[in-house]
Amino acid sequence: MSTTDRDLRRLGAWLAGGSLALAVLLPLATASVWFTADPAVLAAQAGLPAGTRPGGWQVLAGGAVALVPVGLLSLAMLAARRCFLLFRRGAYLTADTVAALRAFGARVVLSALAGLLVPTLLGLLLSAGNPAGGHSLVLSLSSTPLLGLMFGGTLWAIAGVMARAVAIAEDNAQIV
Repeated sequence: MSTTDRDLRRLGAWLAGGSLALAVLLPLATASVWFTADPAVLAAQAGLPAGTRPGGWQVLAGGAVALVPVGLLSLAMLAARRCFLLFRRGAYLTADTVAALRAFGARVVLSALAGLLVPTLLGLLLSAGNPAGGHSLVLSLSSTPLLGLMFGGTLWAIAGVMARAVAIAEDNAQIV
């Protein structure tokens, strides 16, 4: 089945809208969880021992730390939106499209790297108010940030290939 220019433009419009929705909703959802949940539940979800009850400053700081990877992912979604809006205009193989795709991939990689560090930072932060000997060092390795690294790196590499293709197309256009 062949994809027409009209199909790609329509898909670009839909994906641009979805990207914007995610860019806005992901940070709002994360913030609402952190700033409305019971602090003991947040501590348990962070892998801390039962009975750990972080104070208000720890919850606020933990919420800010938890928003870092989400904020980077939100920025990635805005870069994806820019790419999809270019698709909607019919600009598929341009320097602007490549730049947007490269930014999307790079920000996904940064979000994934932050996602690898956040559980440890949250464990230290949320247990900071515990008495001596009650601080926790949480080490967590999840497939989600690892897949994010792979996905973002793949997009980044594809953007590099597309940049070469754009340069070749521009060279060929000058010859003719």
